[in-house]
Amino acid sequence: MTGGNESWLDLGSQNERLVVPLADQDERLVDPQVARQAGLPVEPRPLIPRSRTAADDEPDGQAAGSGPPGSAGDRGESGQRGWSGLRRLRRGRPVAAAAAVVSLAAAGLAAGGLTAPHQASAATAARPDAGGWRITLNLTAKHNPQFTAITATGPAAAWAFEAFDPGTGARSAAWQLTGGGWHKAAFPGRASEQVIAAASSSASNVWAFSNLNFGSGGSRALRWNGHAWTVLGTFGRPLAGAAVLGPKDVWAFGQDFFFRGKPLGARHWNGHRWTAPPSGHDLVAGSGRAANDVWAVGGKQVAHWNGHTWKRTSVASLLPPTTLFVHSSLVGVYEQSPTSVWAVGSGNRQDEGGPVVVLHYDGHAWSKAAQSGFGNPSQIVPDGSGGLWIPVPFTAGGPGQIVHFTGGKLHQVPLPITGQRLIVQAIAHVPGSTRSFGAGQIHKKNDPGVGLHAVLLQVS
Repeated sequence: MTGGNESWLDLGSQNERLVVPLADQDERLVDPQVARQAGLPVEPRPLIPRSRTAADDEPDGQAAGSGPPGSAGDRGESGQRGWSGLRRLRRGRPVAAAAAVVSLAAAGLAAGGLTAPHQASAATAARPDAGGWRITLNLTAKHNPQFTAITATGPAAAWAFEAFDPGTGARSAAWQLTGGGWHKAAFPGRASEQVIAAASSSASNVWAFSNLNFGSGGSRALRWNGHAWTVLGTFGRPLAGAAVLGPKDVWAFGQDFFFRGKPLGARHWNGHRWTAPPSGHDLVAGSGRAANDVWAVGGKQVAHWNGHTWKRTSVASLLPPTTLFVHSSLVGVYEQSPTSVWAVGSGNRQDEGGPVVVLHYDGHAWSKAAQSGFGNPSQIVPDGSGGLWIPVPFTAGGPGQIVHFTGGKLHQVPLPITGQRLIVQAIAHVPGSTRSFGAGQIHKKNDPGVGLHAVLLQVS
């Protein structure tokens, strides 16, 4: 699943004006010049220097105010040039994915970053027809920055995680949304690390799950307790998804392929240690409402945790049939209630990906709710109005998308910047509201992985 260079429909480009001060290890500037060079229309604004933070002077692997690394438990992801390729690759076929990661790693190390200092650009409001989605933070820096995961606990309470090209020495970073806006926070990030999943049950129970060195360096589980980040687990194989029900009830799920052995499968945190239920093999994502009511997906199966074991059901008959060029799999699940569970997957067609498939469980049986389009989705999350958001980060030979499931159908959502330049890797819904946040990147038109900006989006 590598990027194509076909000519796609240009949807136009406008960002929302940035009004929040930013802090970083370099001096951050609100610089319209950088935005213009990236092809984004902006209104002139003066340069505003940003000061360093205490976290910038901390040694690698230990941020100011963070707890000591833990040792519980045993010790990438996907499809474009450079570091962004890690997140989406796990959705593809194992053989093709293995070959792709080798080439992606080489390309990622060879790709050059932006020469401008780490900066934030400001612009006018989003297009009125952009489906409500607007860009609220736009960062540019050396080493191709991108936001790879996001979670929210309130309308003005969220965490987003920034990654950079591997081999550059740049450490992963965390950004926190408070009443004063987005700002960089102390985080025990490492070089060549990508947070690939984030989830939370409250503002004092936020989890980030990361892969190191394309997953070959293992993975980590980190927790924010309201005051500091602490490493609470390391694993020898890469992670893909997570479900956080409470401080003593957390699930982590491994990727659906691994180059040196079996995937990690499901791991459970009980507040003291990680355990590996034997029935949790090959699961990649989960969602739950209670300790004895958790759903997960992997391959062509859905699984339900009843408090003791994962009980599995094959949904292969509801997915596109396997052929030489089609290898269907499920990648995300959302439990709306005990009698309403949603799952999303893709046919993973060799050239264009897709079709996107949405399945539904009514408390008795699974059925196909919708199927349409191209591309390989990464999540399925509620929109707060009875519908579902489905980020489709990448389509081979086509633009990135956000797909909206509403009225029983899948609709491609207009974006504030053309999908030829914008990739939304993850979406987080604010519980009890219609607000959601998105995390991703802007890249050079028709050339994913080049000239990256890290961007955060919002819809209400």
